[in-house]
Formats: sequence, structure tokens, C-alpha cells
Amino acid sequence: MAPLDLARYLSLFVAEAGDHLGAFSRELVALEQAARQGEPGAARQAIDSLFRHAHSVKGMSASMQLDAITALAHKAEDLVDVFRQGSGRIDPGAVDLLLATADALGALVEAAARGERREGDPALVERLAQAAQAARSGRAVAP
Repeated sequence: MAPLDLARYLSLFVAEAGDHLGAFSRELVALEQAARQGEPGAARQAIDSLFRHAHSVKGMSASMQLDAITALAHKAEDLVDVFRQGSGRIDPGAVDLLLATADALGALVEAAARGERREGDPALVERLAQAAQAARSGRAVAP
């Protein structure tokens, strides 16, 4: 799509991404509570929902050519997928990292709403990649 075409869809993207990121944050809180209370069914439901929200933001931002959002959402999706596959354990470090990611994604979406194309945070992208690797290996995610 040409930049002019993308501008037509920006407000829709911002609204949809905002809804997904708000739900992502709420699901992280639900996941933390379910993990603390030993409720595997509720934890599983939250993980599945987290994955869908990250996946949606990744896809929408890719179609809008918002590369920084796409890269960050992709790494968040990768980390959540480790838990979805059952090969990692949810710990407070992972939840904190995903909450920080949701905040960073929200800031990038707000910048896009103002017409700004911000660079991503390569350190956060790398932390997510390292966290996914740690979780796959059964290690706790560093806070």
C-alpha cells in the first residue's frame, strides 16, 4: 500500500491495537493471579488470549508497515508461545517483561496515531528473545 492508503486506515489500526493491548494487559493480570492461585485452566485461558492479542497486533502493524511495533509484538508472541506450548513456566519476571512490552507497544501505537514513526527498542526486543530462550530451557526469566 502507498503511504496515502495507509493513512486512511491509521485510526482504525490505532483503535484496534489499543483494544488488543488493553486486553493483553488485563490478561497478564489474570494470568498472574491464576498462576499464584494454582488455577491451570484459568492460566491456560489467559495464555491463549495473550497469544491471540499479540498475534493480532503483530499482523495489523505489519500490514500498516509499522516495523517497530511488528518486531516487538512478534517477540512478545514468541515468549507467550513458549508458555502456550507448555515448555516454559510462568514466573513473575516473564509477566513483568510482558507488562513492560505492553506499555512500550502502547507508546509506539500512540506515536503512530500522531503520525510519528518511532524506532523500536532493540534492548527490549532482545530481552524478550532471551526470555523466550530461558523459558524454553526451564529457567526463570530475569526481572
